[in-house]
Amino acid sequence: MPSQGYQYASGRIAALDSKLPTELDVRNASSGGLDNLVRLFAQAGLVDASAKPDSVDALRNLCETRLRDELDELCPDKRLFEVLWLDGVEKKI
Repeated sequence: MPSQGYQYASGRIAALDSKLPTELDVRNASSGGLDNLVRLFAQAGLVDASAKPDSVDALRNLCETRLRDELDELCPDKRLFEVLWLDGVEKKI
């Protein structure tokens, strides 16, 4: 990846990271129910504000899909992205 491409990707990832809600934000929003969580993640750009997931797991899947799509665009080698994504998913579990 050319230096400029790397700098652009790093900037985009940093911008995405800065928009992610903190653990405290998620805990506070979750006390208000699923609609509050949807609102929180919509503000972060991870779901559409009109999304109507039927569970927290469905909301998580929507957020994960949006994040994966955005990060996938930045990776020049899709095979490398798959390895890094799986490694991150395994660490979450």
